Amino acid sequence: MKVAGFPTSSDIYLEVDGKKVAVVDDVISTGESLQAIERLVEKAGGEVAARAAILAEGDAARRSDIIFLEELPLFPIGD
Repeated sequence: MKVAGFPTSSDIYLEVDGKKVAVVDDVISTGESLQAIERLVEKAGGEVAARAAILAEGDAARRSDIIFLEELPLFPIGD
């Protein structure tokens, strides 16, 4: 499946039809980036078998469907 302009201006080809895929991100907070990649993988005929990140912040650190190495602390702003 050809994906134009994501995440760069160059075309990317996903060849995942019938394959299991691990989706890995650097930092996850809302999960929107992972969801977008999952939709692309599924549209290309692949199956997301694992979700992982280096760091998870906020509510993402409490999700059981994501493997991550360390929780990224959130600091309150102001008093």
